[in-house]
Amino acid sequence: MSAANKPQSQSTVFESFSKFVWNSSDQSFCGRTGFSWLLICGFYFCLYAFLSIFFVICLIVFFENLDNTTPKWFGTSSLTLGNPGLGLRPLPRHDSTLIRFEQGKPSSYKPYTDHLEAFLLSYEDDVLQAGRDLTECTFFSKSFTKSDTKACRIDLDNVLAGTGCTKNNDFGYEDGQPCLLLKMNKIFAFVPEPYETLDELKTDMGMKTDEDLRFLAFSPNVSVGVSCEGQNAADRENLADGGIEFHPPQGIPTVLT
Repeated sequence: MSAANKPQSQSTVFESFSKFVWNSSDQSFCGRTGFSWLLICGFYFCLYAFLSIFFVICLIVFFENLDNTTPKWFGTSSLTLGNPGLGLRPLPRHDSTLIRFEQGKPSSYKPYTDHLEAFLLSYEDDVLQAGRDLTECTFFSKSFTKSDTKACRIDLDNVLAGTGCTKNNDFGYEDGQPCLLLKMNKIFAFVPEPYETLDELKTDMGMKTDEDLRFLAFSPNVSVGVSCEGQNAADRENLADGGIEFHPPQGIPTVLT
């Protein structure tokens, strides 16, 4: 084996590494002279200083355009265009909009009843009293003015009285008459404009006969009306056979919006 092909000794490797770290011949450290290190450090200092200042300016502009009490976009200027969505509880399965269960088979509807029970738990008195500022409200009254800072107290026993929608009977699923809770999503500064007459509502909704009012919950001037229609012909046929009963029949009180 020639001398050129012999592996370097540990001492030679150490000498090469030491020379890389500090080369006394050109006064360089890790391959760079002092002036080179000064240039690269100055470059990165200026770069990150600029990025930091730019980030701070962005934060200042962002917070200057925020309001602690009012969102920048709301009402007709927001993505919702001032139209609140109507939520449903219990939620259907993620792969379908239908609530499917088998009467007499608790395991098929237990996820739905558990969801309803968990949702209503937030309205129980012992939970509401824990740090929430509530006020007594009069529903479906033209003379009552709701508070801008306090939520209405909900008496579940009174609201659900006579509906059969209680935990004791599995919210009607045990009897094949399931209960569904409708909730209107909250939108900042949303003030509903109730219909003053039933005829006005029928005109806007295209209702021509009293038969169309079977699945409508409405009370003039004091509620947000709710109607239920089948999505297709089979749904409408099922509705006609089984029917829907609204509680309360007046719809959603405007004081709860």
